[in-house]
Amino acid sequence: MSSFKPTDSQKTAIENTGGPLLVSAAAGSGKTKVLTSRLIKYLTDPEKPRDITNFLIITYTNAAAAELRSKISEDLAKNASFDNKNTAHRKQFALIPNAHIETIHRFCARLLRDNAHLLGISPEFKIAEQEAAGVILEASLNAVLHRAYSRGDEDFLALVDSIGYGKDDLGVAKILANVYSAAEAHARPEEWILMQIENLGRHYEDAGETAWGQVLLQDVRNAADYWDKELSEILSEMCSCPHREALFKLIDNISETQSQIHDLNRAAGIGWDAVNKALPITFPRFPIIKNPDCAFIVENVKTKRNLCKKNLALLAPIFAVSSASILHDTKQTAPVLISLLNLVLDLKAEYTARKKRLSVLDFSDLEHLAVSILLDENGQKTLLAKKVSLGFDEVMVDEYQDISPVQEEIVKAVSKDEDNLFVVGDVKQSIYGFRLADPTIFTGRYKSSRSAEEAAPGERRRVLLSENFRSRPEILDFANAVFGRIMSEPVGGIDYGPDVQLKPGLSFSTPGHIPEIVAVVPNLEEDDEDNSNIDGDVSGIRAEAAFVAERIFALVNGNEKIFDGDLRRQVEYGDIAILLRSIKSSIAPFQAELFKLGIPVSTSEPGGDFFYKKEIKYTIALLKIIDNPHQDVPLIAALMSPLFGFSADDISKIRTYDRHSDLFTATKLAARQDIKCKEFIDTLYKLRQLSGDTELSLLISYIYNETNSLAIAAADGGDTACARLARLLELAHSFESSGFGSLHRFIDTLDSMAEEGKAPVMPDSGAGGAVHITTVHKSKGLQYPVVFYCDVGRGFNMQDTKGSVLLHKDMGVGADLIDPLRGIKYPTLAKMGIAKKLREEALSEEMRIMYVAVTRAMERLYISFSAGKKFAELYPDIAPDISLGSKIDPYITGSKKSVAEWLICVFGCYGGMPSPFRFYLSADYPKSSAALKSSSKSHKSPDLQEETPLSCVNLSFSYDYEDDIYIPSKLSVTEIKNAARDEADPEAWSLGQSDFSSEFLRPVFEKRKAGATEVGTAAHTVMQHINYNMTGSADEIRLEIERLYSENRLSDDEAKTVSAESIYTFFNSDLGKRAKSASRVYREFPFTLLIPVSEVYVDYKGNEKSLIQGKIDLFFEEEDEIVLVDYKTGKVSASYLKEAAEKHKVQLLLYAKSLERITGKLVKSAYIYYLYSNLAYDILNE
Repeated sequence: MSSFKPTDSQKTAIENTGGPLLVSAAAGSGKTKVLTSRLIKYLTDPEKPRDITNFLIITYTNAAAAELRSKISEDLAKNASFDNKNTAHRKQFALIPNAHIETIHRFCARLLRDNAHLLGISPEFKIAEQEAAGVILEASLNAVLHRAYSRGDEDFLALVDSIGYGKDDLGVAKILANVYSAAEAHARPEEWILMQIENLGRHYEDAGETAWGQVLLQDVRNAADYWDKELSEILSEMCSCPHREALFKLIDNISETQSQIHDLNRAAGIGWDAVNKALPITFPRFPIIKNPDCAFIVENVKTKRNLCKKNLALLAPIFAVSSASILHDTKQTAPVLISLLNLVLDLKAEYTARKKRLSVLDFSDLEHLAVSILLDENGQKTLLAKKVSLGFDEVMVDEYQDISPVQEEIVKAVSKDEDNLFVVGDVKQSIYGFRLADPTIFTGRYKSSRSAEEAAPGERRRVLLSENFRSRPEILDFANAVFGRIMSEPVGGIDYGPDVQLKPGLSFSTPGHIPEIVAVVPNLEEDDEDNSNIDGDVSGIRAEAAFVAERIFALVNGNEKIFDGDLRRQVEYGDIAILLRSIKSSIAPFQAELFKLGIPVSTSEPGGDFFYKKEIKYTIALLKIIDNPHQDVPLIAALMSPLFGFSADDISKIRTYDRHSDLFTATKLAARQDIKCKEFIDTLYKLRQLSGDTELSLLISYIYNETNSLAIAAADGGDTACARLARLLELAHSFESSGFGSLHRFIDTLDSMAEEGKAPVMPDSGAGGAVHITTVHKSKGLQYPVVFYCDVGRGFNMQDTKGSVLLHKDMGVGADLIDPLRGIKYPTLAKMGIAKKLREEALSEEMRIMYVAVTRAMERLYISFSAGKKFAELYPDIAPDISLGSKIDPYITGSKKSVAEWLICVFGCYGGMPSPFRFYLSADYPKSSAALKSSSKSHKSPDLQEETPLSCVNLSFSYDYEDDIYIPSKLSVTEIKNAARDEADPEAWSLGQSDFSSEFLRPVFEKRKAGATEVGTAAHTVMQHINYNMTGSADEIRLEIERLYSENRLSDDEAKTVSAESIYTFFNSDLGKRAKSASRVYREFPFTLLIPVSEVYVDYKGNEKSLIQGKIDLFFEEEDEIVLVDYKTGKVSASYLKEAAEKHKVQLLLYAKSLERITGKLVKSAYIYYLYSNLAYDILNE
């Protein structure tokens, strides 16, 4: 192996001293080698050799620490200046096991154990793993909420109503836990919470003065700047057109719009109310230009103008109310949010007390307690911190881009005022925001540093490592082309300019493979529906997975070659990785399609299906009957498992011993005669006795030994199945450390984990010769010869921007304002500002995740997404006439919804010019002979074995209530309505229309218009969520429809189906005005009611009852009586009104009866209102 020859920048990073040094190391730039070489230079310095135990090296994971320790040992042995005969050098080898190469948590734990007396804690404390800490936190949450309910505080009860929106209080616990977690990201959580309480009481003159308002106003400025620039380009193009005279009207039209945008931009610099007055932007009617020579430019102008109109319309609902009004709304939520924050303080105290009683600390405690003994209340270093810092010649931090604010405080405290601080990382690879990583710490240090060559002694300095020693130049060219156009400081966290572009560090004698982007369009003959990922539908991934599997098969079975060092060889399955943003959502179709072609698969999935694996299911079932054997379902699962080997016939036979009691009782009776049952009962009794006084982990170990579980699992599922059983045992060990080690609690915890999809992480389950499927997060730090980056059409996950209460580490807490009288809720200023900020940060992280994925590839890179059949229609909206070769404005990249949309924008930059990638539609992708062979290769399912007939002994049985078996236990009102009439529902088609039309279906390739169901759903959504204060005109209602679209309550197609004029007509009618002025209004009111079956089915003579479920569109109280309204979107004429309405009479009478029983008030009117015919009919009074 050739010796390491550092580049100039690497040499600077290794040798530079004299002040805090940041190394910004791009992907594949050899940062680990630089770190180890710098350390070894210190250790082997001929004039002043250092001791390895005098360095603190912080890594991100224990695995990384172990790997770094190993590399240091190897590099020491290979170092030319290292003399094995030198006693001092041999000493360094001996000290490597004692070197401080560790995670921040391991360092903090060691620090706390050494100084436990300062905190009044036992140095023998245990560290709770995530699962165990979760159990303690849940118990603390329950205790805090129980006390809050007991006190009955008015603000707390309002909080429950606000978050649960009148349904339940499950959301309160979740919000409490989330706010607690956000507070823990700060070095002093209590201070952060108290600061948020103080901020909620602060007075502002203008909403634009608030942190939330500033974010929203900046969004206005960004939009105005972008569209001002775009319209200027349009005007310039028209003014330079040879047929300018024909475009005068259009030039005036666009100039008028641009003038309004100028005013809007100026308003955003003044304040909230100024923007409120400047919006909405009015667009004059588009003029008719008859000159055919101008057709192309006119169409281009029209396209851009429509996009401008659509985008700027989204701003109007945000600024629809005045500053005073929106500040008032935000202030109204303050008592509820203060109650929430005080509960978080209670939770922290309760959680801390419970952990202290158990002598347990979680990972957050390790960090915060370390800060408390390293820094005083003013943030100054304590005597202990000064003492600790003297022990380190240098503090080295790897993966610095993923450091949190608390960890940053610790690192600075144990350094010598940062002078001996060496940090290395790459902000473009900061992808752990969910673990409280804060990339702005890296960028802040980067911006405050000078070039290492120019920095004065003691001054912060930086070194950039841009040479990539991993990937071929073609992949680097692709990365630079893509991120050079879309990564910026607003979207990505750093401007991807020439100084940070990747440069080839390796040379190749032959050209490599050009990266490929493939838009997979499902085959019309094979797919009945439009399974498009790119506009939000994720089901089309099946077609994408099939394409990827075929391409992998062709790579391995064709004549495709890659380099392995200096040798060129055939591609193998083990060379290939499929990277996914989320394995939980996407892995199944890829595994299935690969399996069809006989391709071996390896996964390092986060145990997504852990709880559904056979050996885990029957082991948990056994644990459940050890806890309580009187449970038929888990008992049957355990009996029929390979552990005990009972068949369906055996279970049936057991049941004959006692038909009326539970199965366990029957099994005990059967054990008197059946030896197999006796052996099972004896084993179960032994395990139940053992569970009473044996630790949980020992009980499970005993089960494994007693039932031979591991051998049975290995015979059926190999080493992977055994690994899962071992992981279950590890969970039991971890659970015991929580102090709640009972079997019953453990089972409850496992059930909760399964329900919430929180399966434990499993190690890599495959061999080296298999295609590796993993997440982008898990691929970080790794490299693969061939990378398939797939499912990039999946929309970005913006779940953190939704919910009744949102929180941000810097901007605090924001909530919806609930209007219980009208049954509606509004986002406050705080919530809108926080949602906007969270979205910006989420998009930046998604950009960095994309960068990590692309830079894992060494030889070949393929990117795929399911485009759907609407791809050609969507393309102009995704890539709106972007200037060729230009950097895409952050306003555009910030508006995109998936990685695929970003890539399409980049593709648009080239406009047919040569590009560093190839873009294909799957139908046009070149097929190799190996790919054609793959279509005929598949695995046959094993033949189904014929089941043995059930024994008929003692199975005669007569059911006493046979007359009732056809009576449903639960019915919806719609089912009752349909059962009561034979005629078609007028919502399905208009009355008087020929029934023959329903028999003819549109061909699947014809563009489908919105059907009656879609129209009805859209209208009901608008009527449910519309702000009654915004119904004074059709224009106001259009703004409300735009708002609902921007909040993702309506799709674009649904929004287009809603008639604002019809809805305005309703609100302007006598009935609509009564609803708006009512004291109490309820919309989309769900109910359940237990009623005698005879009230529904008049022929039924029994005594049974059925549960009736339904949802009432609207009812309101008027003079202490109730008026009920049910909307219909079918069109009827006045002459058919009574006939049409009578078909819904059963439904309305059930609604009325249910409301009278629920409210105890008389329903005086029950209206059917046909929205799109503007006709009303009162079932009770007409």
